[in-house]
Amino acid sequence: MGVVMIVDSAGDVARDVVDAIAAQGRTHTTIERKSGRSAVSALQEGIPVDVIVADDRLADMDGIELLASVRKIDPNVPLIMSSRNLSVEAYLKAVHAGVYDFIVRPISPPLLRRIMATAMKERGHARFP
Repeated sequence: MGVVMIVDSAGDVARDVVDAIAAQGRTHTTIERKSGRSAVSALQEGIPVDVIVADDRLADMDGIELLASVRKIDPNVPLIMSSRNLSVEAYLKAVHAGVYDFIVRPISPPLLRRIMATAMKERGHARFP
């Protein structure tokens, strides 16, 4: 079992992630944060996180700013970014910044599960979700 941090101001991403994990039928731990600053604070406090799924547009920062802040604390945690309006420019910017993957909403639960499973495996968790 791994720990997934969901960072989402509006709640759309959180709902999709929780649904995708629950559909697999396995136990999981999710930590939800409504802002980038709150997510960064949780990591600074030492809350262990294995993968982060975040909206690309948060109330207090964008996904690239969140990624940069996360990298200062844990350079190896995979961050999966989600967007409702994906542009090629935004995608390329995120990839060049080091985002683990970029998915478009509405989120496909099977796709999200595959991406998270791969990310978790790379973090040392053989079975997730």
